[in-house]
Amino acid sequence: MALYCTSRHRTRINWRPVIVGILVQFIIAIFVLRTTLGKDIFQFLSQALTTFLSFAYKGVEWLTDEKTSKSFWFVIGSLPVFIFFTAIVQMAYYVGFIQWVVPKCSYLFYWMLNVSGVEAIVAVVCPFLGMGEAAILIKGFIPHMTQAEIHQVMTCGFSTISGALMVVYIK
Repeated sequence: MALYCTSRHRTRINWRPVIVGILVQFIIAIFVLRTTLGKDIFQFLSQALTTFLSFAYKGVEWLTDEKTSKSFWFVIGSLPVFIFFTAIVQMAYYVGFIQWVVPKCSYLFYWMLNVSGVEAIVAVVCPFLGMGEAAILIKGFIPHMTQAEIHQVMTCGFSTISGALMVVYIK
């Protein structure tokens, strides 16, 4: 509401992405918080992701020892997860998995929210890969983007946390 009140061009606001985005978040929240199935699905996904990314600490333990892998130093506690996650993403990109998934999910966002293709790609990629990887995916389109699209890309990036960083907080 504050952004609407401070906007210079209130009549230019495209309300479809705002309303659909809030509605989708509300539906997901009800599914996760009010149904057993939703809780179970997200608990399973959370546990699977945590287990998968914890393999980075097993790698540190293999290189050093168990005591070092449990330390809270940034270099030992966070960097192995970033390196492991980046390596996995690069392998997924190499085999074509990212190129296969991102356009399909982006089309769904494009259709639901009525946003440009670049905005849809960023909306799909940011929650999983983070802002840096999203910027790399769209770097060729940046000179052709409008100021509103660049603002959406930056806002989307700043509002998410990458999967690798999330594991650091879980540990």
